[in-house]
Amino acid sequence: MWEINVGNVRAKVDNKGRITIPAEFREKLGIREGMEIDVRLENGVIILSPIKNVAEKYAGIFKGPKIEEDVDKVFYEEVEKMVKKHYLR
Repeated sequence: MWEINVGNVRAKVDNKGRITIPAEFREKLGIREGMEIDVRLENGVIILSPIKNVAEKYAGIFKGPKIEEDVDKVFYEEVEKMVKKHYLR
């Protein structure tokens, strides 16, 4: 979970129960349209945390062309290849 110190911001809940995360927060956390957010309740406080997929967490550690398929699947396949190559000789 990230903590941002940008002061208090008020948001109104619409008739469908939605709020808008302020643009400054979204920019600082890298939140984009369609991204999943973890929502939980702790001691009467709603906690929102961006969820990054595996490929985003480890972006750049593998060299190669941009992948347009299921990046998590490709990531795990590449990790499996590395493990077999370096640790299972």
